[in-house]
Amino acid sequence: MAAKMTLPGTYVFRFAGFDRDNTRPRHVTGVGQIVLTDTKPGTGTITSGAQRVTNSPMSGQAKDLTYSEYTLSGDYKLIQAGPPILATANVTFTQSSGSGRLKMSDVFAIVQGGPDRLWIMSTDPREEPSSNKIQELVLGELVKVDMTNW
Repeated sequence: MAAKMTLPGTYVFRFAGFDRDNTRPRHVTGVGQIVLTDTKPGTGTITSGAQRVTNSPMSGQAKDLTYSEYTLSGDYKLIQAGPPILATANVTFTQSSGSGRLKMSDVFAIVQGGPDRLWIMSTDPREEPSSNKIQELVLGELVKVDMTNW
């Protein structure tokens, strides 16, 4: 029998969804990696996070396709140890290159989708430091990786 999954560890992820730049709906997609570290049972920090994201208009010409890179930081809280694991994560995205929002945050709902993966959904995206809501919704998957075997 496989060991029960826990949240701490290294993950690679992918996501896709939409956002709205002024009045234009846009498709957003990306990939990245993060490390979750327990600070005490059931809570922890998000460190060593990085993502690459491309954003394109959902209609018309794609000549304003944008590519950006962000560092990720934040914290998480376990709601149910599972299986399936249920949790929430507060993530801050800080632009490190490219074009896009300089800084934003989001709260993600997390549910375990298998023995080594988590599914995430954005629930409260905001522009920082103003905390103004952003019209964005993404759905993604995190896959836990064993760094000793890579």
